[in-house]
Amino acid sequence: EFRQACITQADPGAWVDWDTAAEIPDHSPFSSGEKQILRIACSLAGTLPEEDIGTEWTLDEMFWGLDDDNIAVVEAALRILLDR
Repeated sequence: EFRQACITQADPGAWVDWDTAAEIPDHSPFSSGEKQILRIACSLAGTLPEEDIGTEWTLDEMFWGLDDDNIAVVEAALRILLDR
């Protein structure tokens, strides 16, 4: 499971192992939407899945097909990233 493989609990908060997370799209039963969200998260963290190395993704390609709920999740992540 993603949480067991990639997340380390800390006080306060948690840490994500983005290198491990980047390997998940290749070997997971996730839906295509879940893989897209993970790909976007990895991209924001500066780590791309192995299958994506050397591939240039446009924002249109990354967001294409996401439903409104998932777009809202990505939008919230971008706001957090930009507010640093």
